[in-house]
Amino acid sequence: MAGEATAQEDDGGVVTSYGRIRLGNVSLPWRGIECWGVPIALYLQSDATGGLSANVILLPAFAITVMLVANNIEQILLTLRHRPLVTFLFVLPFLSVAWSTSGSISLRRALALALSMALAYIIAIRFTPRQFLFVIVAAIFPALLFSLVLLVVAPSTVRMPDGSISGLFSHKNLLGWHAAVALLAGAILTWEGAVSRRLGLVVVATSLVCLLASGSATGLLSALVALLLVLFFRQLKRLKGVGRVALVLLTLNGAGAAYFIGSEIVVPSLAALGKDTSLTGRVPMWRLEDEAIAQKPLLGYGYQAFWSGGSSAGWKIKAEIDWGSPNAHSGYRDILLSFGLLGFVPFMVLVVRTLVKGASLHIAAPDNSWLGLNVLIGMLLTINVTESIFYMPYNFLFIIFIAALLMISIRRPDFYVPRQATGFSPATAALSYSRQ
Repeated sequence: MAGEATAQEDDGGVVTSYGRIRLGNVSLPWRGIECWGVPIALYLQSDATGGLSANVILLPAFAITVMLVANNIEQILLTLRHRPLVTFLFVLPFLSVAWSTSGSISLRRALALALSMALAYIIAIRFTPRQFLFVIVAAIFPALLFSLVLLVVAPSTVRMPDGSISGLFSHKNLLGWHAAVALLAGAILTWEGAVSRRLGLVVVATSLVCLLASGSATGLLSALVALLLVLFFRQLKRLKGVGRVALVLLTLNGAGAAYFIGSEIVVPSLAALGKDTSLTGRVPMWRLEDEAIAQKPLLGYGYQAFWSGGSSAGWKIKAEIDWGSPNAHSGYRDILLSFGLLGFVPFMVLVVRTLVKGASLHIAAPDNSWLGLNVLIGMLLTINVTESIFYMPYNFLFIIFIAALLMISIRRPDFYVPRQATGFSPATAALSYSRQ
């Protein structure tokens, strides 16, 4: 096995060095392995595997990740060194073993999470924003399409008791969340002309049908938030000075008002419609979780230890609500349960800083698909209000969330400007750091 240097030009005009792997008389480009391996590894961690054993599907995903990490180890180490806040959140699950109420569980799951986050680093380092959207569609669209095929040829295999469909996924909500993400990526690529109009419309239509058929309220809400964010970022680019500041302040106030008003009217509205006012048991569970968080506010209970079989606090909540929930059904509460304020505060600082820089990147280089990454982050932040995705190992949505945060964090607008205008040399790596 031997490597040989090659060069390839990005869609933004930057030359990036790639290598080749040689096995006997067969020579394969590492770039080709990345472009095929990353979507495959993501798909295998998407739950869209038709009920196959996790041990069967995760081993190939982890093997692909380890191979790609080994080939990009220098760039990953560079990222870890120059982004200490992200690095801290990377190692925090391992640190939490020291105070975890179930150290062995925290350690095992931290190891699994490290592999998932490593894949996010590969995506952030080796792909442009537009390529990232392609990767998302390539990873999840086949599962959505086949879910609709099964609905036609074998409807009983994909329908849930309430009439909604789960497709290849284990639950309708998972289908809805992934369909919403694919809908966003497909719509952005079609709108920007990055794919043919016919192919783009097929992706958008398939994703929309899956989203509606899933009946996932969270998926529909995240899609609505995505639409509002697209409108926001389009206006943000058009306005300047005081107008831009006014738009941001108006949006923040509107979001806050919508949250508090929604909190007040959701339960009465559900009661008037004869629906479950507990949000399928979430409301009483959240109240009990808040009490548990208040008991260990600084460090929490250790990474994913609260919901483990050995956690008396977790079992107490499950017994009281008569629901064996595997998580808090709130990503923000799960961070507090795992790491307390030690993890929650840096996490939120990272998110806010990324959102601010993401908006700046969109304004400075709107043709490079920063819009898609900004809206994607907003969608996933919305999903985590009523569901838990943050810090979930081998989870498609958490991987692309971290990848989007990292991509915005480490890139600067002029990286995607042709090198003749920036003075970049052909030796420029696929990674460009902003010193902000």
